[in-house]
Amino acid sequence: MSDSSGSRLEDLPVSPLPLTQKLRDELDATLVKKVKIAAKHIPDHESSFFFVSILENTILQVNRLLRRENLKEILYDDVDEQILEQHPKIRDIIRAAYQTGKFANLADLDILRTPEPAKPPVTSAKGEDNPYRLYDSFVRHYVGEAVDSFFDYLTSNNNKFSAGLSRSYYGKFCSIVQSSGTGKSRLLTELRKKGVLVLYMNIREPSDSGFPTRDKVPSSILTEGMQCSQAEYTARCCAFFAAIFNILGGELSEMTMRTRSSRSEIATVMENWSDKMCDMGSAYRTKFFDKVKTKYLMILPKIDVQNNSKQMSTDATEPALEEATNKLGNMSLTGKVLF
Repeated sequence: MSDSSGSRLEDLPVSPLPLTQKLRDELDATLVKKVKIAAKHIPDHESSFFFVSILENTILQVNRLLRRENLKEILYDDVDEQILEQHPKIRDIIRAAYQTGKFANLADLDILRTPEPAKPPVTSAKGEDNPYRLYDSFVRHYVGEAVDSFFDYLTSNNNKFSAGLSRSYYGKFCSIVQSSGTGKSRLLTELRKKGVLVLYMNIREPSDSGFPTRDKVPSSILTEGMQCSQAEYTARCCAFFAAIFNILGGELSEMTMRTRSSRSEIATVMENWSDKMCDMGSAYRTKFFDKVKTKYLMILPKIDVQNNSKQMSTDATEPALEEATNKLGNMSLTGKVLF
């Protein structure tokens, strides 16, 4: 593969993906759609953002396809501007992929891959549950119309809440109650394909080995150290959600501005972000929550807990946090949050 500058894929070491030509064609077709916003800028621009965005999407879609086909996942390094500086030829190779529509070739590059670590000794008992055994269910084609009905239900609830009806609504939330493994999490993450920005958080108990696995940052903030006062816990929640919206808003604003997206293209930017955050094995999720934690620790000390405590003590209609906690007892809570 080469472009007008003469840069070729063969100029860099490669290890072909374990995919048939049919699967490579499918991957190419998917990536052509996913990276169309960034790809239209790369012929005439040197901005690292567009090139990094294409590499990130390529890695994401490759491993989704590998998992779907029950093939071994390939470890890739986190791509950033440094890899473009270290390997200048990548820009021309990405441009060539854009010209030919063969984005899957980018995933063959060895320079993007992480050397496999030595395998740890097997310590788990035979037959022990593996929390990632259900990962395949998150990347296979979604079957059925449950997400359509659920989206309509949420839309109806939102309309009722916003219509100013005589009936009072406490807040915009709903519950999904069903047994483990019935598809609740997959249903929620599938909403991203309905134009919904989805931020999934799981706050299951540390001892629960289910899948998706527990998100440590949200769980530690929302479920640990519950001996605090109501005012202190309220401050934690306020700081946490303020941090989420701060980081989320910053990332989406930067992505939108740097791609100079039109109104119709913003939906694609949001979907690309949700795709990465709804990939339960992605490093992007971990990085996002690490950023949230850093911002949370900056915001929390600025909240006047003592003043909040005085205000809460005068409102007898609000149940005390301690009372609510006692009622919950030893219940195992799994949290799923959508924005």
